[in-house]
Amino acid sequence: MSVAPTVSSTPQVPLTGAEPAGLGRSLALRALAVLIASAAIAVVIAKLTAGSDSGPPVPAQSSAAAAPPEIHSIPAAESGSFAILRRAQTPGDLFKQIRPGQGPYGANPSLSRAVALPAAPLAPRLVSVVPADGGVCLRILEATAAASWWCQSIAHATRGQLIVALGAAGSARSGPLRASSQFVVGLVPDGVAKVKVSAAGGVTRTVVVHDNVYATQLYEPTAVALTLPGRRAVSYPVRY
Repeated sequence: MSVAPTVSSTPQVPLTGAEPAGLGRSLALRALAVLIASAAIAVVIAKLTAGSDSGPPVPAQSSAAAAPPEIHSIPAAESGSFAILRRAQTPGDLFKQIRPGQGPYGANPSLSRAVALPAAPLAPRLVSVVPADGGVCLRILEATAAASWWCQSIAHATRGQLIVALGAAGSARSGPLRASSQFVVGLVPDGVAKVKVSAAGGVTRTVVVHDNVYATQLYEPTAVALTLPGRRAVSYPVRY
């Protein structure tokens, strides 16, 4: 959809003697200015929308006032896409909240499901899948009094775009790539049995999915590749 005024491609022929001599040049300059403005607007729009389909997981909201109300049941779109949210809840699925109240984006901790993690030095203490309002979150317990939430919309989560990389301190990293081991954990929809994690130096590792979640520790991971239901292959960079 164009956001700039439309410039006619039909030449504007002035009526003989009906305009000043400089008006034709003025119209041409105005048309050129409109074209330049249109190009500038298009560049701005491209920058704003580029990569919107493959963004990193969204961290917890800093303003509780902007959060939607807490959900009280698992949305059908989420339970229909992730089997872990359809299984019966057990006492081991519930976690002790560090801060009382709901999670980000209306996530309800009482609806959480815990996942099993492989033994690794950088593995967090607990990872839980928590449904939210229009999305799904991974709640990661890093230490006794430290936990982080990472969320994606249901559209992105069902494409396997909820990926978190944890660093040596057990916290999600941001910034330039660092040459160190990372603990990668991600959520994938039903039908994905394994993912391939690539790392520096051409190293690759196939990781089996359990309860819609995969996790592994790897030196300098760079990308996660998987095949979605319907045989659609996708790959996403590991950002940390």
